[in-house]
Amino acid sequence: MLNVFLYLNKEEKWKQTTGQDEDENMKIIETYGNYIEKWSNENPDRARWLLKTGWKAQNLKFRFAPDKRLMPAEQYLARLMMDTMIRPLERPEESAIVSIFTPCEILQEAGLHPYNVEGFSCYLSASKAERAFLQQAENTGISETLCSYHKTFIGAAQKKVLPKPKCIVYTNLTCDANLLTFKKLAKMYDVPIFAIDVPMQQNEDNVQYVADQLRKLKDFIEECTGKKITDPTSGMRMVGRDVIGFYAKNYPKDYPEPESVVTILKNGKKVEELPVQMNAREEGVSSISPRKSVYYMIKVSLAILIAAFRR
Repeated sequence: MLNVFLYLNKEEKWKQTTGQDEDENMKIIETYGNYIEKWSNENPDRARWLLKTGWKAQNLKFRFAPDKRLMPAEQYLARLMMDTMIRPLERPEESAIVSIFTPCEILQEAGLHPYNVEGFSCYLSASKAERAFLQQAENTGISETLCSYHKTFIGAAQKKVLPKPKCIVYTNLTCDANLLTFKKLAKMYDVPIFAIDVPMQQNEDNVQYVADQLRKLKDFIEECTGKKITDPTSGMRMVGRDVIGFYAKNYPKDYPEPESVVTILKNGKKVEELPVQMNAREEGVSSISPRKSVYYMIKVSLAILIAAFRR
């Protein structure tokens, strides 16, 4: 927890408190985590309820009594990330377990919420509830050297504290543990799984290789959700008067095509896609290099995530 500072006089001098408030806050969090750990052994549904209720309470604090020392953007980020953690607990049937670099815009287009292993485990740890889950994973044969984030998530899933998702989508980027963690989770939950293999070398062949996998991911998501996905990146838009008024105040800037679809669906509007015949390029070359393709995939995923939870 952050230290508390008191404003003292007109010269804007600050004085740090003795740390007593911090100690009291830590005691509350430790008690909260102890009960989650205890109930995870006795009644997993009750442990999940406590986890969700505590996070909702913290989210109310973020909204109505934010830390004034934080910049507005940081306050917004705190609310955004707490929303991201709560959603899978509330609507697991509309969630997909993902790794940290999974391109989530296709999932969002189909109405699936990212259920991020690494992020979720960070919040379990901050809630002082990770010890029992780490021990659970190791008791079932998971190596002590495996990433602690992955072990925490596996242990919580084994204890049935974390609900069953609709499906699992992951990549091999950053961490080799992905190759084992997500397969184990898919078997445990008995849900379909899709892996995106991203080669280390950046060249045209590898970009095409990843693009082909993303097209197959579209088919996988359609099969899992029963929803048809065509092209969320098309720039052509036909909208009514009310949506024009909405977009005039809320139209995204960086990645308007996929973000605008997510934003309008989130606000209860209907989106219908119509096919358009596209001709092949006759001259010139694409401005998107292999390096830019990877950068775009990561950045637009974050942009879509923010658009999905912006109020």
